[in-house]
Amino acid sequence: MKQLLLEICTQNNSPESILKYKKTLEKLVIERAKELRIPLKDINIYTTSKRIAIISSYYQDIQISEYMEIKGPAKDICYDDEGNPTYIYKKFIHQKGNNNLRLTTKETCGKEYIYLSGKKQCKPIKDIFPNFIVKILNSVNIWKNIRNILVIFDGEVLSVNHKDFSSKEFTLFLDEKVEVHNIDHYLKLMNEQGVLLKSNQREETIKHQIKKIENSIKSKAFFAKMDIITGLSEHPKIYLSHLSQSITLPDDILKFFLSTNPEVVLFKKGDKISKNIALILDRKVAEISVINYTKSVEVKLLQIQKVYNDEMDNHFIKDTHSLKNIVFLEDLGTMYDKVQRVKHIAGKISDLLSIGEPITTYTKRAAELSKNDLTNPLVALYPKLHGIVGKNYALKWGESQEVAQAIEEYILPIKYQPKLPQTMAGSILSIADKIDTIVGLFSVGIYPKGNDDIYKLKAKTDGIIRIIEKTQMDISLKRITNLAINLYESYHILKQKDKDKLLKDILKFFNMRIKHYLEEQDFDSHIVDALVANGSTNITLISGKGDFLHGIIENTELKDTVVVFNRLKNLIGSNPMNEIEIEFLTEDIEIKLYENFLYHKKNYYDKIDTGDFESAFYELHSLNYCLEKFLNNIYVYTTDEAIRLNRLNILTNIYDLFLDFCDFSKFKNRVVNK
Repeated sequence: MKQLLLEICTQNNSPESILKYKKTLEKLVIERAKELRIPLKDINIYTTSKRIAIISSYYQDIQISEYMEIKGPAKDICYDDEGNPTYIYKKFIHQKGNNNLRLTTKETCGKEYIYLSGKKQCKPIKDIFPNFIVKILNSVNIWKNIRNILVIFDGEVLSVNHKDFSSKEFTLFLDEKVEVHNIDHYLKLMNEQGVLLKSNQREETIKHQIKKIENSIKSKAFFAKMDIITGLSEHPKIYLSHLSQSITLPDDILKFFLSTNPEVVLFKKGDKISKNIALILDRKVAEISVINYTKSVEVKLLQIQKVYNDEMDNHFIKDTHSLKNIVFLEDLGTMYDKVQRVKHIAGKISDLLSIGEPITTYTKRAAELSKNDLTNPLVALYPKLHGIVGKNYALKWGESQEVAQAIEEYILPIKYQPKLPQTMAGSILSIADKIDTIVGLFSVGIYPKGNDDIYKLKAKTDGIIRIIEKTQMDISLKRITNLAINLYESYHILKQKDKDKLLKDILKFFNMRIKHYLEEQDFDSHIVDALVANGSTNITLISGKGDFLHGIIENTELKDTVVVFNRLKNLIGSNPMNEIEIEFLTEDIEIKLYENFLYHKKNYYDKIDTGDFESAFYELHSLNYCLEKFLNNIYVYTTDEAIRLNRLNILTNIYDLFLDFCDFSKFKNRVVNK
């Protein structure tokens, strides 16, 4: 088995970038290798603060053999009446043909077409590898960050000259260029220079050093997430240092500090922060750098402590009125106005969910205080402390733990804190705040356009979807959107004539985000299309139906239902849904169908209300036999207009019932034309 190596030396990669590169490359390398038919095996991807290395085996020197078939035009237009090739034929052969492909004909959908088929040309891996490298670099978007590229093929260092890059015969250690002979030599150099390519090696090294310090100073270490810490240096070393003054701050504020300064390790003795600190730096850092770094850390901590303690004496509860001086957005009022709207929406959501007391009171009280810490200098200094500071001050001024926690949780989930609210009060408040922002911005013409989404409305919507799915709230996005729209109208921000268009625009946006969410859950694409096509915005129902459909996608019951649904859809066309008139039911078969419809409709909605999606589906499936019998024996488009319209009404009502579950026509190519 032969080996290859691709090393990309970079400028300093942040810990977050390292995680992102590794996760992206683990998928991309396989995809791009498959796309270019490169026979890779045992792929290892290493990412550090200074380099990305891909080491893999490959089992042959040429591309993987692959059969191809290209469909051409219909045979009857490829030859004239005398059997001579036409211009269409010649153009197809000129554009698609080569010596490896042979010409055949095949019948498709009752018509003969010409095809070109055969094995694709197999090129040497060395010739196509530069293209592979470009595809990798484009995918991770690090062109501006590249310092050097090294390529090794089966013991040979390759000089690859491409229009976008040139590889060299050396690797980099800081600014030192070190020549590399082969992969074994490369790995030996990494070891000699103390470079730990594997993240688990760096993790074990850091943990071991922290444990030694804990034992020596008899204190418990307090540090950032390990997957972030391991990305700080490719040869990490921990330096023990000391603060000149003691620090006293709440744990969650210290956690924030560590998240923004992951190279710092704090230590606690009981409930007190020790003056001992540790710094995770490069092993070649000079002693003076450690001293200066320690001073910088101490200045930051003391500044946070001073502002936090100075503001503690100010009356946090009264700060609500100070929000009148902070503009939320032009034309949308102040932060005080937003707080009043959010409180109202949160209360209405609580009522719709029948949450009851004391959660409704907790939610409304948290809404009142949720923005108060925006007037705090510490939050002005560190905006990511919004919510954390609010929680601590709320507790200080006698608010309940439930209210304080909701204040902290309502901003979740966010990019730097992706976890969801853990309490119902926090969940409801989070939804209320986000829906108010979305409706408000849409109402003044601010909405995402492609990648332009400076107000993070996509992320806010995704957060609402995730919260509803996690808590299993039985509420639709349409309903809570209407709550917010009606509230904006009552504030005279919206006019009546704008309401319908605003709702339509927001629901269209929500529909796209629901589809995105379902795709991220790895649902079959046909299931995703079927669930979003009926315009449903009840996440709990959509998710439950999706899980059920995933389990029966290969079953004949689904196929039978799809066939009947498509017959209904083709037959009724654009017929509007109207009431069924019993007096115009003239045939036993249609009377029987009507009775079955009423029976199964009631049962269907009973099952949906209890979340029994399997039974709900089979209530629909039970109508298939009566429907087939009706469709095969009753002529719908009779000359009697009243009877014709009534029969169409029966079918339209049944179609609408099926559509409530999902748009089964989206499964046609998946289960019928398979």
